[in-house]
Amino acid sequence: MILKILSIEDIIFSENDVLRIILPTINGQIAILPNHVNFITKLHNGKVLIKTVIKETQINITGGFVEICNNNIWILLNNYITAKNKLLLNKLSNILLLKL
Repeated sequence: MILKILSIEDIIFSENDVLRIILPTINGQIAILPNHVNFITKLHNGKVLIKTVIKETQINITGGFVEICNNNIWILLNNYITAKNKLLLNKLSNILLLKL
């Protein structure tokens, strides 16, 4: 499957060899596999889990929308936090707590 994850500012993730995506929708988690039925739905806060041939990636999101059409998946996010950014946010939070 071909996956594009976009925010207002940038293309966050782009991959042509996606095997599986797990998405947090407003009705619960869904798994997207090749040849999934076409549809559009709203995303909820949570983790997007992406499995490719080479690696697995996790992106924490705060909502958005997904469109699936003929093995092309477009995700438009409100906001996102990568694992690297989450570590930085945790360190910053700890520093700020120490100063209080």
